[in-house]
Amino acid sequence: MNRLNILGYTTWQNSGNSYDVTSLVKFLIQAAKSDTDWYRDFRVAYENGFPVFGVPPGNVIEARKFADSGNTLLTGREANPRYEPGTPEFQQKVNQIINSTDPVKGAAIRDNSLLYHLQSNYELPEVLTNTDFSIGANFRYYDIF
Repeated sequence: MNRLNILGYTTWQNSGNSYDVTSLVKFLIQAAKSDTDWYRDFRVAYENGFPVFGVPPGNVIEARKFADSGNTLLTGREANPRYEPGTPEFQQKVNQIINSTDPVKGAAIRDNSLLYHLQSNYELPEVLTNTDFSIGANFRYYDIF
């Protein structure tokens, strides 16, 4: 009868060039104009229109174009046109975001962690009738970098 059991294993993580797509999209959109500014600009353009910018009241498509443009209704607020896929500006901004691990403006995932685990268990001979006793220990070491 085997009374001693020893188990050990290790895991390695390598995220490579991984990134969070949700964060990429969020930060890409917000790099042009904040959500608050975009929604305000769209709502006002849709409800009231802006003839100067060619936006008639109640026109969803033109209101969207206005909100996506580099124009904003509040002075002193920074706004850029939305980044268009296929343009050098779009690719440059995507690369900037997916290479940044900053949780406020980046989407990169860097996980090169290691885990080492060792456990053992020893079954004691019957100390009392119809009982099983065992003792054991385990050890885990995480190396996060």
